[in-house]
Amino acid sequence: MDRAMRTSTRVSVVAVLGAALLAVATAAQAHVEASPEKVKAETTAVISFHVPHGCAGSPTTSITIRLPLGVGTATPIAKVGWRTSLNGRVITFGGGSLPANTGSVFSIRATMPATSATLAFPTIQTCAKGETAWIEPSLAGRPEPEHPAPHVSVIR
Repeated sequence: MDRAMRTSTRVSVVAVLGAALLAVATAAQAHVEASPEKVKAETTAVISFHVPHGCAGSPTTSITIRLPLGVGTATPIAKVGWRTSLNGRVITFGGGSLPANTGSVFSIRATMPATSATLAFPTIQTCAKGETAWIEPSLAGRPEPEHPAPHVSVIR
């Protein structure tokens, strides 16, 4: 094999490996995720929910977050171009539009419980066409579900 062909083969292998790594990284970031991952018990924390994209090519028009039991007072943090509401244990960001291929962050301020726990925040992402329910529990020792609920660990 001549030098030009070996170089071409190496470039092709590197390109394929790079594409595979990008696909894995993109899949790992494809879920709605909460940040920070850990918060102290009995504190008021800002929790941000990163929405990475729309629903199957459709723009996001609403994000609804159900507060888990144990969370005390909670309020949505205003987001330019969106309306916020709190109805019981449900926070909604609506009236906006997030392009299908664009991510954004929606944040709340919430008082954490006194005990250590992992809190799931089931989230419904409504789009111009369709919705994605990020509500499946993540269970230790089990594969990650297709649409896991964002979660935060409360620590003492």
